[in-house]
Parts: sequence; C-alpha cells; structure tokens
Amino acid sequence: MQFIQTLDTLKITWVDVFAVFYFFVSWLSYARFASVKTKNHHSLYTVLHDYRYEWSKRLVERDIRIMDSNLISTLHRNASQLVSTTIFILAGLIAVLGATDKAMSIAANLPFTVSTSAGLWELKVLLLIVIFVHQISLLV
Repeated sequence: MQFIQTLDTLKITWVDVFAVFYFFVSWLSYARFASVKTKNHHSLYTVLHDYRYEWSKRLVERDIRIMDSNLISTLHRNASQLVSTTIFILAGLIAVLGATDKAMSIAANLPFTVSTSAGLWELKVLLLIVIFVHQISLLV
C-alpha cells in the first residue's frame, strides 16, 4: 500500500515502473550473456587481454624499453580519458539536478518527450547518476 501511495505522490505511471524494470532486466541479461559468451568464444577484448598479460610477464623478466613505456602510457591515457569523460557526464547530470525546472522546460519543447513531475524527473536523473557512478567504480 505504501508503494502505491509513493507512486501516486511522484506521479509515476506503471509504464515508468515497467521501463525501469525492463532496463535492469536487459542490463543484467546482457551482462550475463557477455560473460558466458566470452568464456566459449574469443572476443577482441579477451584476445587483447591475453596479449597484454603475456607482454606484462615478459616485461618483468627484462629491462623496460622505450616501446614498453609508450604502451603503458597509452593504456593509462585511454583509461584516464574514459574516467574523465564519465566525470564530465556526472557533473552535467548534477547540474541538471540543480536546475530541474529549466531542464524540464527545455525537455518539454522536444517533440518526443512526455511531461512528468519534478519528483519523477529528479528520480530519473538520480538513476542516471547511479549508473555512471557504477561505471566509474568499475573503471577505477
């Protein structure tokens, strides 16, 4: 009963609840599919991971060369770029959360959007923030 009252307070429709449920089921299903699929078949990621693992084992046995330092810096730069991009997205989402009314008025002018309450809008933005924080936790 409390759940239904919360839905009425935020003006959440059953379509919104279904959309969130469908999103998480799709996310978890794809994660499961990807982990099972890579165990049976070699993907680009697993092949590159194996090459990097072998390279790092050989790197320990010999002196560091210029090419090795270039490869290490490239790997570090790629990971740093992904993290910094995610942080910029998080900063933008937090700014949108702070300017909910203005963001909602901008979104209302788009032809494919549906008007929602401010509470539901903030809940959706918070869900996006949680997803990107989860992404950063996987990268770091």
